[in-house]
Amino acid sequence: MTKIALIILLYFATSIPLTAAPVSFSKDLAPILADKCLGCHEEDNDKGGYRVDTFHALLQPGDSDETPVTPGKPDSGLFFHRLITDDEDDRMPQKDDPLPAAQIELFKRWIAEGAKFDGKDPQQSLASLMPKKPAVSAPDQYPQPLPITALAWLPDQTTLLVSGYHEVTLWDSNTGKLKKRIPGLPERIFALALHPDGKTLAVAGGVPGRSGELVIIDLNTGKPINTLPPGSDTQLAVAFSPNGELLAYAGTSNTVHVIKTKGWIPAWQVEAHADWITQLAFSPDSKLLASASRDRTARSFQASNGDVLHTQTTHGNPVTSVIYSADSKRLFTAANNGEVRAAALNPEGQLGTAVITGRRVEATRLAFADNRLILASIDGRVRSFDITKKKDDKPLDLPPFGQRIDALALHPEGKKLAIAGANGKVHLIDLQEKKLLTSFTASPGFGIISP
Repeated sequence: MTKIALIILLYFATSIPLTAAPVSFSKDLAPILADKCLGCHEEDNDKGGYRVDTFHALLQPGDSDETPVTPGKPDSGLFFHRLITDDEDDRMPQKDDPLPAAQIELFKRWIAEGAKFDGKDPQQSLASLMPKKPAVSAPDQYPQPLPITALAWLPDQTTLLVSGYHEVTLWDSNTGKLKKRIPGLPERIFALALHPDGKTLAVAGGVPGRSGELVIIDLNTGKPINTLPPGSDTQLAVAFSPNGELLAYAGTSNTVHVIKTKGWIPAWQVEAHADWITQLAFSPDSKLLASASRDRTARSFQASNGDVLHTQTTHGNPVTSVIYSADSKRLFTAANNGEVRAAALNPEGQLGTAVITGRRVEATRLAFADNRLILASIDGRVRSFDITKKKDDKPLDLPPFGQRIDALALHPEGKKLAIAGANGKVHLIDLQEKKLLTSFTASPGFGIISP
């Protein structure tokens, strides 16, 4: 064989593709469905009565009763038709760009190949089928301060947990020095909750519009104890019951989920609101659970079973924060117009009373110190109010911090308060002396000049 003939033979040998491997539902299609379809077609939100959150559900007709998938015949099923139609009212996904041609071709091939399932159980969630994504490492040195959206104190009363990029960082609150980093967490962290044992941390977050995650961490080892399968909806709120028996979480799916900490098994869930759930709070006696929502309501549930006990409907704006009084008999709610209301929880119903107006500045977080309600706002101010009085608009004697406050954590002793927000700085406040104790930027390595 001549040299030229050999070159031609090698060219064609490498140019002609081998027979393509069969399309894998779990590896190739489940990630697309989770990313583009799950938000409108899952158990909590089955638009058109159709779900795609499991392989089994994908094959079941919706309200139209039309067969979604006919194995071997891509053009005969409603599912594939909705992917390729030019009618924007029918095309899926709606309110988004059409799927790329390569992804549409994958679905077509999969159906043509018999629409086979390659998992263990057709009832498995998409999240449990999808290949695990490799952990993303946080930068050794942050190029700029990262906005802080969650804070929590450790029982040692000096260590502060701070949300980071794919990590939680631990800081000495007295010196502002970094003590430890816990990596391998959601890209954005929106809420932290510490178990009463002081050894277990719940981290809620995700990637807005793309995924949601809840990770349970053993603080002694920094390793995950349990990770809920990622979903399409960002987790925005998480809370442990004071007795340590329950963990509640919620986010953009409008559903409150509660799991038992013994074995981390589901206790109950309820589609509680018509919009995002912004915060959760257990009552001090662990008997009640409250949720705040952008749908302008807050609800109080029986923590043991999810029965709705009260609904706060007197806010005219999205509710941003909830907290119970120390005796568990009143629920305080704050809205994005600055209004704070108190609901008296009793067998006869609830009594909504406006506590303060908040000077028409959006309230972001609430906390209690003795009989005073602490309110943080987007104007960078911290205000405290005597809840024994109907109105008491007396802000702490501190200057504005310059940036909106998105995270607040009351010191275990109740005498100090940590706040943080958009500028990436943590501020420690002495509530008794009404003065700023210290401030530091909680972004590892920021400002350090490399040699």
